[in-house]
Amino acid sequence: MPVWVTPVLSFVGALFGAGIVLLIHWLNTRTHYQRTTFELRLKAHQEAIARCYELQRILGSPSDTNEKNRAIREVELWWEHNCLSLDTRSRRSFFSMIGAAYDHVNGWAEKQSLVWEAISETRNAITTGIGTEHLPPLRDSENLRNIFGEESN
Repeated sequence: MPVWVTPVLSFVGALFGAGIVLLIHWLNTRTHYQRTTFELRLKAHQEAIARCYELQRILGSPSDTNEKNRAIREVELWWEHNCLSLDTRSRRSFFSMIGAAYDHVNGWAEKQSLVWEAISETRNAITTGIGTEHLPPLRDSENLRNIFGEESN
């Protein structure tokens, strides 16, 4: 065997080993990133649902126009700070809901039912936006018991 074969094989082995280390590091980083972004997205979608119900409550109450506009503005501020954590359909629907709420409160809407349709559409968009494909699978009722803190029989 020629003299140069041993150093070349050692070099190739070192490259292969370094490649495996880099691959493992990349996979771990990617998994951590996916887990972190999922938690952020889930939190944003949950808060978005809460904001929909909050808006529905205030618009259905006998509050004055200024109070309703202030509540809509709070929902709008939340959207401005969290919209990138929502999926595209939820983000667009949420923004449309805010516009419909302003139209409803200020009497600009052609039909007053538009705001209720917008809120309903936004809730649907948000619940499908996080999607079950993003949630961990539930294999049996044992997993449900563990999630809800119930003791198994």
